[in-house]
Amino acid sequence: MKKLVVAFGCGGVLLVTLFALAIFNLDVLVEMATNRFASRITKTEVKIDDAKVSLRSGEVTLKGLFLGNPDGFQAPHAMKVASIFANLDEKTLLEDTIVLDRVEVVGAEITYEKAAGTDNFKTILNNVKASVQGEAAKQEAAQAGQSKKVVIRDFIIRDGTVRLFMPMLAGQNITVSLSEIHLRNLGKEGTSASEIVAQILASLQGKITSPQIGAELTKGLGKVGSQMEKSGKDVQRELEKAGDRLKGLLGQ
Repeated sequence: MKKLVVAFGCGGVLLVTLFALAIFNLDVLVEMATNRFASRITKTEVKIDDAKVSLRSGEVTLKGLFLGNPDGFQAPHAMKVASIFANLDEKTLLEDTIVLDRVEVVGAEITYEKAAGTDNFKTILNNVKASVQGEAAKQEAAQAGQSKKVVIRDFIIRDGTVRLFMPMLAGQNITVSLSEIHLRNLGKEGTSASEIVAQILASLQGKITSPQIGAELTKGLGKVGSQMEKSGKDVQRELEKAGDRLKGLLGQ
């Protein structure tokens, strides 16, 4: 089940969708279904290196999740994740609502990039929200109860990092640690996978653009500016301007 194309993941992240689809469409069917879903709701490239699903234990393991950047951004990706683990309540497999007791995202490497007054994660989130609205309209026109719903009791992102990407940094690395994110009862009594993805992305984007992360990234930008001072005053001046724009975008 290698090289499956999946949704975020996400944000992320369209992790939940892969879990649900993997359980119901093992092997080749997973690749076909998730490939269509991922590109449709995120407008980005999403893939994984390996997936293992055990119906007997209700455990799902993903390795090497890749979330590409949306159009208009230059970084090679928005996020990479080392491992994702999920525990499914297998008794819900044949019910209208699938329950995931726990989803744990470990080692998320997030690349934060801003362009044209916005950022890459907000852009992905807006793409997913637009997809959710489109799905809602279709569901109203279709017969009720045809699609599966999803609930996640505990969703955790841990051991993550956030890297600031700016072309002017010339390869300099500005990376800060991402504190643990713990979300509970996503979907409550059951909602679509796309809606849960939107909730996860909203929380992640809010964390990335929080004053704490913004202050640490701005501090790192200042250090890089000092190190690059020998490259010329023009470079340093541009870095200072970039720091001011970053503060403005993060609402500081």
